[in-house]
Amino acid sequence: MVDLLLPSDTSQARFKRSDRGKIVQARYYRSDAKRAASIRWMNGNRDKHRVHKLVFRLIRRGLLSRKPCEICGAEKSEAHHDDYSEPLKIVWLCHFHHHRIKHPKEAG
Repeated sequence: MVDLLLPSDTSQARFKRSDRGKIVQARYYRSDAKRAASIRWMNGNRDKHRVHKLVFRLIRRGLLSRKPCEICGAEKSEAHHDDYSEPLKIVWLCHFHHHRIKHPKEAG
């Protein structure tokens, strides 16, 4: 069983938090490579992109509000969809638990 409650402290995570890691990330997120990767993802995942935009617009307009993580209760949460054909059927998860559910093989 995947441990959904304890975050792991990998060398990659430590690097991302370091000063050097923050510089590398900032440089990448401003690059043409990141922009091209985003466009490829949007074109390859049209349903997901449509649902992400819908949820973002509803939150911004105040028609949908974020709820705490359903596993740990963390206030900062992300919308998780088990089925993109039902865009308003949302499970609210913190980033850690959202990643653990989306990528269970990486969880250890």
